[in-house]
Amino acid sequence: MYTVTCLQDNTTSQETDTKQVVFPVTGIRVVDEDEGNSDGSLDVPVELTLINIRGESLSGIGVGRSICLKASPTNDSIDLAGFRPVNCVARGVTNGVPTGEQYEILRAGIVPMRAGCGDGFVIDATDGFTTSGNVVISPPFPFFQIGYADSLTYSCTFSFCSSPCDGNSCADNESNL
Repeated sequence: MYTVTCLQDNTTSQETDTKQVVFPVTGIRVVDEDEGNSDGSLDVPVELTLINIRGESLSGIGVGRSICLKASPTNDSIDLAGFRPVNCVARGVTNGVPTGEQYEILRAGIVPMRAGCGDGFVIDATDGFTTSGNVVISPPFPFFQIGYADSLTYSCTFSFCSSPCDGNSCADNESNL
């Protein structure tokens, strides 16, 4: 948990503006080295939603509020052993146009052992997203702003598991991939 202290003068406010979350969230790519497209990818539609800590969907929230990302396949006919996030990126958008600014909240890592672990600031570096069956949920993290963007989009990259891979994406993340 982080505490941020701001000094204010008489012309400022103690309230934070509400920020809009853009839906639909940008595309998600699910990767599998064994089957799929010639580039190694497999096209599996995955819904990425923003939820509160009670699991309820969100659309507009204030900076600093605790949120989670939730991912699940949208096609029940696809038989997956499981999947885990490799990385997730928040991207700034202003007036519907990407600003080019982004922040990686779940790092792909320089070495595969670190893939799926938090950035160390927004999400603890020893924590990751939790997989349970075919549902993946991030740990709670504070909604933040990127530069002067008026909204954010999130995109994540996932890897299939060859056997069920319930648990944290940062713990023992090479054993089932």
